[in-house]
Amino acid sequence: MDTDENITLDLPSSLVKMYTTRYKQSIQFRIDDTEYVGRILAQEESLVLDKTLMKDIFGPAVKSIIGYLTNLSRDPELKQCDAILLVGGFAESPVVSGAIKHVFANTNMTVVDKAELAVLKGGVLLGHYSGPDIAIKMPFSYGLGMAVPYNESIHPKKKLFVAKNIQYCTDVFQAHIFDGRQYLIGEFSAASKLKLNRPTQKRVAIPVYVTRHRHAKFTTDEKCSVVGKLYVNVPDRKDGTATVKIQMALLGDSIIVSATDEVSSRTIEEDFPLIWH
Repeated sequence: MDTDENITLDLPSSLVKMYTTRYKQSIQFRIDDTEYVGRILAQEESLVLDKTLMKDIFGPAVKSIIGYLTNLSRDPELKQCDAILLVGGFAESPVVSGAIKHVFANTNMTVVDKAELAVLKGGVLLGHYSGPDIAIKMPFSYGLGMAVPYNESIHPKKKLFVAKNIQYCTDVFQAHIFDGRQYLIGEFSAASKLKLNRPTQKRVAIPVYVTRHRHAKFTTDEKCSVVGKLYVNVPDRKDGTATVKIQMALLGDSIIVSATDEVSSRTIEEDFPLIWH
């Protein structure tokens, strides 16, 4: 990143063709109508970026990584850590490694050889691991926001809504992973079922929540926040209804959310980073 030259990124020819066919204009024409005018030049099958723009693009990701490592460094069990090993393809970015080296100047930082393969190799080794099951205890709970049949004795009036003459309570937090419990890596939780009653609904966005409060009842409670959304395409159905089965499992540093449409039996999975602090 010390070079004075601009950065060139290759574009797939199919992407260029798809864009120009759909929008009937060049990519450069669109770029010049954005905040990046003068900072990105579109050539035939490449983009030439101003050298400072690359740092700007990496900014949010680098900030997140630095924040994560800073939080880890405050853990009493890690205070004596004097080395950082970077793995994964992102580790080979001079912007990422340079930022970490700058913030943790007193810590030995090493980008491992063939860093882009390290995570893959770890997965293969874990797959062949024949030792005892690996368990992890979570500090927070993860779950979904659900609408359930309304019960006036336990549900607040402000959460009440009516659909097809049936009363429901919205924003109910349905935990799948509970704080303080141990879970085997890769073992899926019991399933929750979301029923879709709108015949025209073709896609559903399923928000995944984390709560730092052990007794959270609603997704609107304090310290309950969204970690991401899983999008599921719903096929046509004759009776206008559909059911999506949701399960969760831990993968060590992330949580995987699985959604199965029970009409087509198609399963969609998405993983989200775990929250530790």
